[in-house]
Amino acid sequence: MNYVVQAEHMHVRYGHSVAVKDISISVKEGELLAIAGANGAGKSTLVNAIAGWSRATPRVSGTVTFKGDDVSKLRAEMRARRGIALVPESRGAFAEMTVHENLSMVDAKNDEGKNFEIEDIFGLFPRLKERRSQQAGTLSGGERQMLAIGRALRAAPSLLILDEPSVGLAPRLVVEVLQHVKELTQDGLAVLLVEQNVRAALEVADRLSLIEQGEITATGTADEMREDDRTISAYLGGLRAP
Repeated sequence: MNYVVQAEHMHVRYGHSVAVKDISISVKEGELLAIAGANGAGKSTLVNAIAGWSRATPRVSGTVTFKGDDVSKLRAEMRARRGIALVPESRGAFAEMTVHENLSMVDAKNDEGKNFEIEDIFGLFPRLKERRSQQAGTLSGGERQMLAIGRALRAAPSLLILDEPSVGLAPRLVVEVLQHVKELTQDGLAVLLVEQNVRAALEVADRLSLIEQGEITATGTADEMREDDRTISAYLGGLRAP
């Protein structure tokens, strides 16, 4: 199997509180794995640890292997240079700069990930092309999310991590954004999606894992999880996903 990332036996502690307990996950080339669960379940803590954003906390342990190399001891910026791109919930565009200027700030070229030119981003998100001269701070929530994803893609990642991309978006925009993300896997990009919206995640995920109180409680293909009793009762309102 061509695994892009394998995170094994991940533990994260904040003082005496255990946020992530012995979690192991992996994502293959061209696969979208969704990590779903309620607020405070440990989803963001887990992906931050994989991206290296938690290394300042000495209570992170476990092994992160990226494209066959152990990157567990590398700082976040070094993991990013290797090809791990994390789009945080805050999205992080420069509000006073235009869409085009935001995208121009990132221009990484490498032989590992796919290199996205600005016009490629506009092809993926036509709405951004329409607003290329508009300041990022005036964009809608969905447009800012598209811009954040576009900025991450400009770094030519092999692994794209999205932390709660649906937060603050209208349901119609959630579907639009996630479908664009799903398209990226057709070129071999591995995607790790963190979502509270399990129904939306199931629409695009190849596999989905449920996390509760820092532990993976269920995992399977999207089809399997649509039929999983725990998923149905806890996250789908007792109704099977279409």
